[in-house]
Amino acid sequence: QQLDRLKVIIAPRHPERFAVVSGLIEAQGLSYASWTKGSTHSNPQVFLVDTMGVLRHCYQLADVAIVAGSFTTKVGGHNILEAQCFGIPVITGPYMYSQPQLIENALAHNAIIQTDINGIQGILESLLSNAEKRSEISKNALSMISAMKGSTQATLSVIHDMAPQFFGSKK
Repeated sequence: QQLDRLKVIIAPRHPERFAVVSGLIEAQGLSYASWTKGSTHSNPQVFLVDTMGVLRHCYQLADVAIVAGSFTTKVGGHNILEAQCFGIPVITGPYMYSQPQLIENALAHNAIIQTDINGIQGILESLLSNAEKRSEISKNALSMISAMKGSTQATLSVIHDMAPQFFGSKK
């Protein structure tokens, strides 16, 4: 009952999945609106993002983000930082092997929640009913991101300092 008013935004990573995902939504008997086609329903349950480059607008509306590409071994996870930059608590699955350092860092900072597919509903209910918990995770994520700033400059500095060892000194 707690999730009865829940609105879900689904944003497939690849455009070729838009039609497949809309078919899956319809097969579940859910009403939906899409970014490009709008809706015939006055109060759709699901919003399908069927265009690229608008996810940041969706994060501005969200209370929680689920990074679904991390619930299958085929994908290995997606970038959690985009949602975290908007102060959105992120739930990931167990398969974040494409970004092991990022997920390790986020877990160490209590900046995400990682679960398997069976744990999503309970965690989602807990987060949606507890603004303080959402705020805590968001603050942890923003703190983690802040600590990561400057990493590009630091990396370039190390490369600059080490370049003569590999390429010889400039003459």
